[in-house]
Amino acid sequence: MTTIEILQDVRKRILELTNEVLDNSQLLVWLNQAQLEVAGEILTRDRIKKITLNFVNGEADLPSDFQAFYYSSDDYGNEYHLVPIENFIERGEDRMLTIENNKLKVFPLNTSTLSFWYYKKPNKLSSSSNPELPEYTHEVLVLGTCYRALEALQEFDLSNLYLTKYQAGIRRAKMLCLNNEEKGQESKPLFEHVKLI
Repeated sequence: MTTIEILQDVRKRILELTNEVLDNSQLLVWLNQAQLEVAGEILTRDRIKKITLNFVNGEADLPSDFQAFYYSSDDYGNEYHLVPIENFIERGEDRMLTIENNKLKVFPLNTSTLSFWYYKKPNKLSSSSNPELPEYTHEVLVLGTCYRALEALQEFDLSNLYLTKYQAGIRRAKMLCLNNEEKGQESKPLFEHVKLI
């Protein structure tokens, strides 16, 4: 599905076929929120990015497209774990990282560079772009956008129904993704499109 097809599907499901009440720009905001949530739950290998971080006084800027930590090491192959700020303050490990105020902090403080692997955020969707997430997540994106739109329309019962379906869809998509990645297989569609009306 393209972004436009996802938005059309959302409009059909929430029975708002025109821009009079909800325009596409608002639906795109909700679609992007759903995409970011789904991407945070379904961490696929193709979204791993490697960079070299340069630390000054034990700090480096967090990459702007950072979504989740994967792995980090120094030039000697020593691994640096990402830990909560409390553990970092207590110096619970010999080599560690933490995130605070969009900064990566490293210990020991004299560390100057690290190789840093992370899951990058998907690009923001627009009416002229298409989702980067696997096709089997597109139905989940529709559900996530619908629940937000129905909530805005104060259709709380329907919104809660879509929220429940959205959360279940994320869990199913996550399991499918994990199973396929473990087997080294290409991900397959999770849902078949079904017209409700």
